[in-house]
Amino acid sequence: MTGTTSSRPPCGPAEIRIVEGEGAQLPPYSDDVWTGRYVPRGILVPFRGQVGTPAPSALDRASLVIRAGGTLLREGVDYVVDPVFGTICLPTVDAAPLPVSIDYRYSLLRIDSIVREGSGEKLLLRGVSHLTNPHPPHPAVGGAIEENLLVEAFSDGVATVYAPRAPRWPLPAVPAGALPRAARVLNDGEPLRLLFLGDSITEGGDASTEESTFRAIAGGRVRDVHPQVQASYAATGGSRSVQWLDDRDGSCDWNRVTEAAPHVTVVEFLNDSYLDPAQWEPAYDELLSRLRSAGSEVVLLTPTFAMRSAMNGSEKTDDGRPYVRFVRDYAARTGVPLIDVSARWDRLRDEGLPYWTLLANGINHPDDRGHRLTGEFIADALLTLLSPAADA
Repeated sequence: MTGTTSSRPPCGPAEIRIVEGEGAQLPPYSDDVWTGRYVPRGILVPFRGQVGTPAPSALDRASLVIRAGGTLLREGVDYVVDPVFGTICLPTVDAAPLPVSIDYRYSLLRIDSIVREGSGEKLLLRGVSHLTNPHPPHPAVGGAIEENLLVEAFSDGVATVYAPRAPRWPLPAVPAGALPRAARVLNDGEPLRLLFLGDSITEGGDASTEESTFRAIAGGRVRDVHPQVQASYAATGGSRSVQWLDDRDGSCDWNRVTEAAPHVTVVEFLNDSYLDPAQWEPAYDELLSRLRSAGSEVVLLTPTFAMRSAMNGSEKTDDGRPYVRFVRDYAARTGVPLIDVSARWDRLRDEGLPYWTLLANGINHPDDRGHRLTGEFIADALLTLLSPAADA
């Protein structure tokens, strides 16, 4: 059964690493627990060659020993630690940065697999540990994975079982011919300009290369069928739809959209999940109005999944985020084509994978596997939307 905890320890314990004497400088207090505080180097997940973000739930807070000179510092008095991300800062905003030495423990995730070989024999294959992004081991030729076993950080070996199974329901389909003006452009043999508009995930997130981003994969697959398609993007990390609609926000310049002169705009904003829900409908009404005024047909996406605490429900239920329900309802009410990416990510459970192990930063950025499945799903849907209507 998917997502159940085994009754015996079938695997070895999670890998634990010990760091002693890490030199650091604790900054003044910051509410920004991802980038405004000191990140112990052991739990730092690199971001495409940049500084990166902390792996959630990887630090053993109880193991922290912080010294300034010969003085042992006290948590909650001399410094504060975020309970999820393990990032550290001084307790007041006006404090001077403090050089310290840090000892701590952290742990990695791992996915082991029960594999049935071609001979019928069952083997337990051990995966490779990783802070956020463990992959199942690869069976030998002729072997098949029967169960994936997730060993969480700090586990003594008790694993959570993820067994591939038949899908519980079909993925939502999109209607053929729902982008009639774009289809006419293709039929006339003219270039079709396809724009992806969004936040850091559209920008590329933690994809390892430009070619690995979901938008490059989707654009490329559509172009394989329609060579005259020209794909581009307008995206800014951390942005929300309302920032693109605010002409005063220089980081989200609407001119990037108008200059692209898209025939079709594909809209993705996971970060809109964190807006006041009262902003969603007015923002999307204006977004549609602006894009249509610019001559573009619009396709909405539900977002990829995020860390478990952001999903408003358990992994065993459909996406519980209110924003996802809003996008689905809004598309149905307005007739805007919707590609339900969230439903595709929900299918990962049926494929025997804990979805959050496809988040490269452990928070919200898909890894290459997540970008690939998202891009392929979007491409298939776009090709249907661009095809002639069923009753044509």
